[in-house]
Amino acid sequence: PSIDALNPYSRYTDSTKIITGNPQILPYYFNILKLRYTYAKGRFFFSPSIEYSTTDKYITTVGELDKDGVYNVTYSNTANYSSICSKINVGIDVFKWWRVKGELRVELNDFSDSRINNSLTTIGGQLQNSFTFKEIYIQLNFDKRADELYSNLKYVNPIESTVLAQHKINNKLSIHCGVRYLIPWEEEFEIVDDGYYEHYSKEILDRECLFFMGFRLLLFRGKQKPNYKKKQYQKEQDSQTKERI
Repeated sequence: PSIDALNPYSRYTDSTKIITGNPQILPYYFNILKLRYTYAKGRFFFSPSIEYSTTDKYITTVGELDKDGVYNVTYSNTANYSSICSKINVGIDVFKWWRVKGELRVELNDFSDSRINNSLTTIGGQLQNSFTFKEIYIQLNFDKRADELYSNLKYVNPIESTVLAQHKINNKLSIHCGVRYLIPWEEEFEIVDDGYYEHYSKEILDRECLFFMGFRLLLFRGKQKPNYKKKQYQKEQDSQTKERI
């Protein structure tokens, strides 16, 4: 549970809505089944997958309207949440210095409790171009994550674009920098049966463009142990050499 869900103190969002946490709330656990097939040949890579996840005792908000017209909200483990997600990953090396990767995601989320039963089907995708020129690595990334459904709220994820450049100074030190851009969305509300406004999406204006910079330093280099196949191959080579001698 989040801190907001556990905090027993009341928070006043406005004069008509009070939110109180529930310190007795329990965590919830997902049961996940995932199937994936991977095919790789030469410069081509293809991997479809499907995943099913479900949980009960999902944390949701419950509330009631008192005689003064104030809506009191708290948290409880009274919801069921399930999701089916299918993905297709494709990659190809166009040249030795240019790689293209793509991903298509389709998700079906279902949420239900004593009050509502919501379903949301969303489509997300990612397209990545990477270039390697000697010690310089450049990556162009376009990402639209699948939107999420929590409780009776729909969170709309933004479209994100990232440019990343990495320079390898030597075998132990590399430096990277980039720009991340978020396409904002408009804020939307809906009036529900209880008469109050339900929040659907929020516009992010203070994070439209983000510049980041960092470095990687390798302090120690470990020794790689040969795997079983390599050991068997080496034994066969040694035995053949002895026979020829």
